[in-house]
Amino acid sequence: LRVRRSEFIQPNTVSRTLPSSRFRLCRPKRLSGTMATATAIHVSHEAVSGGIASDRYEIDVPLDHFGDDKQTVKVSFRIIASKSSEEDKYLLFLQGGPGFGSPAPWTASSGWIKAALDRKYRVVLMDQRGTGLSTPISCRSLEAFGSGPAQVAYLRHFRADSIVKDAERIRESLAVRRWSTLGQSYGGFVSFTYLLTSPESLE
Repeated sequence: LRVRRSEFIQPNTVSRTLPSSRFRLCRPKRLSGTMATATAIHVSHEAVSGGIASDRYEIDVPLDHFGDDKQTVKVSFRIIASKSSEEDKYLLFLQGGPGFGSPAPWTASSGWIKAALDRKYRVVLMDQRGTGLSTPISCRSLEAFGSGPAQVAYLRHFRADSIVKDAERIRESLAVRRWSTLGQSYGGFVSFTYLLTSPESLE
């Protein structure tokens, strides 16, 4: 679903128009044979504290953004917003590691997330592919690929350039023209990759 107005969207409302015109969702057209139109599915809504809410989404993206896109992986992300968050002002947080999922939503009531919310951002917490709830990589999951070379070939799809492509799919699904990024450690390297490859998408 393309989120036109991403205020506090309640679960099980993604297939209909909400009573208020401020909360409209629309189903985008999927291009035949391609994944050019990003589709995000609303999974859950959670009230954090002090008027802060967390909504979790999942989006299917190509395993290989640069070749055959028939095989997909699932990427999970949350949108943290307060009542004062502006509609089109987004901050994408890129976690360090690599290998760690995004911060838990209950941390939104303090620290840098609260500082961002005070500046009226909507904060996007993305579990980078292979981490958290985004098709996580583990010893058991890699065993399914058998040989070492096959495992390495799979892991090549989990680098910074692919993470940036995933972020672009999320940005498109939210109908956001440009957004800001905040990177921690390895996330700073991903931000730099983002700046090099898709500068037109960044504030």
